[in-house]
Amino acid sequence: MARKVLVVDDEKLIVKGIRFSLEQDGMDVDCAYDGEEALEKARETEYDLILLDVMLPKLDGFEVCQQIRDFSNVPIVMLTAKGDDMSIVLGFGFLSVGGYFLYAPLGAALAVPGSLTLRLYTFLCEKTAALPYNGLILGMPEITRILLYYVCLLAALYLTITGSKRKVTKSARRLAPVLFVTAAFLALLAKTGRGFRLMTLDVGQGDAIYMETPSGHHYLVDGGSSDIKEIAKWRLTPFLKSRGASELDYVFLTHFDEDHINGVRELLKNTEMDRIRIRNLVLTTSETSDPSAGELIAEAKAAGANILVIGRGDQIADGDCVLECLYPGAEAGAAGADKNDQSLVLLIRYRGFKAILTGDLEEKGEAELIRYARGLEENGADLDCSVLKVGHHGSSSSTSKAFLDFFKPESALISCGIDNRYGHPHKETLTRLAEAGINCYNTAQTGAAMVWTDGRRLVIRTFLKGRP
Repeated sequence: MARKVLVVDDEKLIVKGIRFSLEQDGMDVDCAYDGEEALEKARETEYDLILLDVMLPKLDGFEVCQQIRDFSNVPIVMLTAKGDDMSIVLGFGFLSVGGYFLYAPLGAALAVPGSLTLRLYTFLCEKTAALPYNGLILGMPEITRILLYYVCLLAALYLTITGSKRKVTKSARRLAPVLFVTAAFLALLAKTGRGFRLMTLDVGQGDAIYMETPSGHHYLVDGGSSDIKEIAKWRLTPFLKSRGASELDYVFLTHFDEDHINGVRELLKNTEMDRIRIRNLVLTTSETSDPSAGELIAEAKAAGANILVIGRGDQIADGDCVLECLYPGAEAGAAGADKNDQSLVLLIRYRGFKAILTGDLEEKGEAELIRYARGLEENGADLDCSVLKVGHHGSSSSTSKAFLDFFKPESALISCGIDNRYGHPHKETLTRLAEAGINCYNTAQTGAAMVWTDGRRLVIRTFLKGRP
């Protein structure tokens, strides 16, 4: 299969020369003549190599390179006429075009030096990309860590300058800058006090709930959308990388509707070097009997993920954080049972904080859940929760008054798309939440909502300033 190469330059003659050289070497070449066109093509097509001019109209080459890096790990070679290597490519590219019109074999022969140069670039890029630790996902540092980074760099600069004027000892002059530069990089890499985080991500009409425990483990409950294409590429992966997650320790699927699983399937199918890996995929018994389960389980195994089956009462302990399956039980797996009413329900406990995540559970399933939960309360369990993830995107068939009266959530998170065709969240649901005095955060209005707690204090922040 021919390698796909994108050549980007606003000089059409240069593009023509490079294209001719590459095609003589059997490569499949696309061309773009400005930065915006290059970005569009890079998003639509998976290239093996991009040759990118520094000076481009609309967006310069460095900006284009930075934006491409947000969604692709494709090797990028910056073109410039100043280097001897690019002079070889461009010079022989022009000669090969002229030679081709005189005598085709002559044009092909003149293209060889440029072709070999570009092949060398491709070879070196591929080999360096295959090296272990060629890229580290460190996450987005907090502002305090950024400030500490610059303080350390300035201190290193100061000691270097004063050291040159012999105001410090010789050993300090040699060692201090090294120590401060090292401290600066450690400031960026060091992990600060975490607490527990839970976030409803803005995935349009779908569900994706991210959790990060104080021990630094990353969890995802569902990950899909019915109105945003390539949700993993454009939403899940960039967000997870911003949190410094190179892998997800556990991914829970509440049920097998596409708006809950298609992003997870994307993550499993991704074979790029900097992909987000899934260590454990967690399903319920009813999900494993779903006709579509076989294909997804095979994809998970091919991606190296373990398949775990969770049932009512099962727990995953992560330090002070415990994830417990409250539902479904044996009654949910009956033949003909509604898929939504077989949704996995998780209770999250961290010290004094509790959250309940309900998938697409509807009133019938809620009634079964309440019956089971009453038994837990009779045995001393306190199930009043701080946060509720509202079932079925705020549908009127979910989040009944009986459910709210039993679990008594203080705040509610709704995940749905703007102007979605289902009309979610329904007015009846919002009315029930308002009458119960529950603070409500709707991703269609607030964007992603982040819950942070240390077990005593609780903070909820939204990406946008809007409120429900």
